[in-house]
Amino acid sequence: MRRTSAELKRIARSKLTGHYGIPMGAMVVTGVISSVLLLPFSWTLDSLDSVTDFILLQIASYIIGQLVSILYGGLNRIHLALARGENPVFSELFSCFKKRPDRFILASLIPSLIPFAVNLAGWLCLRYAMMAPDFAMLLFLGILFVVIGIVMETVISLYVGLVDLLLAEHDSMDVSEAFRQSFALMAGNKGRYFYIKLSFIGWDILASLSLSLGYLWLRPYASQTLVAFYLDVTKRLPEGGSYQERSEYHA
Repeated sequence: MRRTSAELKRIARSKLTGHYGIPMGAMVVTGVISSVLLLPFSWTLDSLDSVTDFILLQIASYIIGQLVSILYGGLNRIHLALARGENPVFSELFSCFKKRPDRFILASLIPSLIPFAVNLAGWLCLRYAMMAPDFAMLLFLGILFVVIGIVMETVISLYVGLVDLLLAEHDSMDVSEAFRQSFALMAGNKGRYFYIKLSFIGWDILASLSLSLGYLWLRPYASQTLVAFYLDVTKRLPEGGSYQERSEYHA
């Protein structure tokens, strides 16, 4: 039985009730580490005055994002543990550094590289449009590239949206197998996945209006909902939302 978005969210809330501390703290630490890694580049590259600095800063941010994907693997393991009814420990956040961390970097790099390049081209056109006398064409191209980049990211995510969870759950799984299984699992489930992601946009707006404090609650909630979706499509979420253990899932 396929769960609705409302049912998956209810299951996610039930798993998080009384257990927000660890996923919330892990999310904050992940954000802090990412910001600290980017800080030297932000200090040395004046992205407001130099196009070259802007490009280098975007590339640095992108590379750091790939490295931080290892921590997001740990975050996924925390949420998977909650789904199993366990009490995860904070150190689980760093566990993927010992579990072939290159898998998480590759899984993040492969689907995001082309959309990143398209988005970067769009932002460059928009920056040049501010300085060029014939700005209309550059403005149009900039907006077009950014829209294409967003559409590409969205479409790609409908196929590879479960790759990170597959890798986090199965230490022996390689990247190509994770992509294969994600493609198979998302067949017939892309609409549900897209709707779940879309349903959090309103909450995202409210969280941003709360000086981002709302994200402390929203991010764990959204992540746990996606874990519930993952367990549902792998047929391990029976009535009541209890997790069924399976050593390896093969689509």
